[in-house]
Amino acid sequence: FSDVFNRLAQKEFGGKISSYRFICMVNHPTEARGHFLSLVYLCVLENADNLRGQWFPVDQLPEKTVETHRLRIIPAAVGAFVAESTNICK
Repeated sequence: FSDVFNRLAQKEFGGKISSYRFICMVNHPTEARGHFLSLVYLCVLENADNLRGQWFPVDQLPEKTVETHRLRIIPAAVGAFVAESTNICK
């Protein structure tokens, strides 16, 4: 997994992922593109001010956000982040 995260950091973000933690698997059996499985991770990015691409608050996502991300992946990641940040789950 560290190789995958290093490639993502270099090619997609333009920064460095300093840590990552597995959150969950999301099964997508009826997607238009076919059946696939998403592994959801929370990542900490270094130098967040210098990242490539556009970044949006989760409550202001563009209309063209991939439906699976908007309905399944992002809520799973946000839920885990909120639970950790507020100490709901220890």
